[in-house]
Amino acid sequence: MTDAQYETSGRTADNQQPIADALAPLPLKIKDWNQVRLTLQGDQLTIVVNGTQAATLPILEAAHARQFGLFRYANRTQARVRKLIYRGQWPTHLPAVTEQQLAASHLTAQLPEAINVVDADLSQSETQLGSLGLAQRGSQERRSGTAQGLQLRLSDAKTSADHPGIVFERDLAGDCEMTVVYQNIEMKPQKSGWGVSLVFQAILDDPQRTSVECNVSLDKSQQLQHTTQILRTHAGGGRHTVDQQFLHPATSSGKLRMVRRGGQIDCYIAADGSDDFRLVNSLTVGPANIREVACLAKASDEVGQVNATLTRLTIRQLAAPRSSVSPRR
Repeated sequence: MTDAQYETSGRTADNQQPIADALAPLPLKIKDWNQVRLTLQGDQLTIVVNGTQAATLPILEAAHARQFGLFRYANRTQARVRKLIYRGQWPTHLPAVTEQQLAASHLTAQLPEAINVVDADLSQSETQLGSLGLAQRGSQERRSGTAQGLQLRLSDAKTSADHPGIVFERDLAGDCEMTVVYQNIEMKPQKSGWGVSLVFQAILDDPQRTSVECNVSLDKSQQLQHTTQILRTHAGGGRHTVDQQFLHPATSSGKLRMVRRGGQIDCYIAADGSDDFRLVNSLTVGPANIREVACLAKASDEVGQVNATLTRLTIRQLAAPRSSVSPRR
């Protein structure tokens, strides 16, 4: 199945895609019943038409994300189906949680064996933070270093370049844990557009420039809420939200955390002074490296305002080859 107007793969609505080295022409029976068999062994799919092997291809989707279905344009074609058989080596008992493909991976809100890549007190000078691979964004009148941390003051935002914050500018491969600590959020609602938010995001190095966000924002009643979402760039160049979750209420001071395990990022939140993290959302992102981690104050128009202080940014990663963490070029 495709995602209609939000599809990013370039496939058409009928999900057609040429298969390299497929048999042509197919041994079809005209105005008679035809038999098609799909056999999946591991990640390899074999297609057999009327007893003749027509194609083999690898299946790239994760095992729990694979679907089987039938499709036709009801206003263009006619088709009948009979004797549909769906079988396989189904489990006869429930496996351990660690072996369940659909089990939540958020058994803990941390990676106990991870090592620090960055553990930065954000009250340090811009030069000191730069030596750790952290860069500040936005003009100087919108951000300032204080004894408490990096203070962000967003108002009159005309473009995304006006959004102040802190950015980690190195690639991250494999499993990692990212946490930002914030204090004293104050927000004024926007007049138009998507809203106002303190955005904690991880951007992946894939063709869709996938971005996972774990945020503090305002709801329609102007109350603080947590928002998590995954955004991707579609074929036309625009950005769209693929998945989004809300959690009420949010605290004006606290922690935001994203934990990557394989092709999934789990988003957590914790109240001020607490390490009791609560899961908000789990998002499938695929295998691409994380190319950027950032925490920014954002608003969709010139009316919206965000004031907050960022006190600490920590990024931890499972032990990996030296080349897995490298500066952006």
